[in-house]
Amino acid sequence: MDLMKSLNQTLLRACPWYFVCLLFLGCQTSPIVEFSRINLGQDKSDVIEHAGGPSWKDRKNGMDRWTYILFQDGVRLERQVLFADGIVAYVGDPIEPFISAEEQDLINAEKNKELDRMERAVSSAPHSNSRRSSLFPGEKTVPIEELSSNTKKSSERALQSK
Repeated sequence: MDLMKSLNQTLLRACPWYFVCLLFLGCQTSPIVEFSRINLGQDKSDVIEHAGGPSWKDRKNGMDRWTYILFQDGVRLERQVLFADGIVAYVGDPIEPFISAEEQDLINAEKNKELDRMERAVSSAPHSNSRRSSLFPGEKTVPIEELSSNTKKSSERALQSK
């Protein structure tokens, strides 16, 4: 009987602590709710206070981008916070690029072709010993050798004046 009485007393002493622990665990706010407390205009310390550290960080177009991976009911959610000068400028779903990588590659290829055409036109222009001082139409072009001798004379004069 003493054993039963001792066990009951132990359980009675432990139960309040058990319920207190359950109460605290039950009051823990979900990461989604905490993330929803982030607002435009807050700084990075406010974001960390509400959502904790990001899953990863990067910087693009002059803005810091923090990406958070959150789980709710077993579903993976990705959220982003963009900062301009350390202040929240965007909060929400990841921003998708306006065009695909393939489309950007096509644009870049066209620009590269145009640059190649311009380079060929400049290199085949008259008076191009190897390089020219000017690439603009209508401007006087000076062979690089003349520039070198003028630069050398200027340097010699500067040294003599010292």
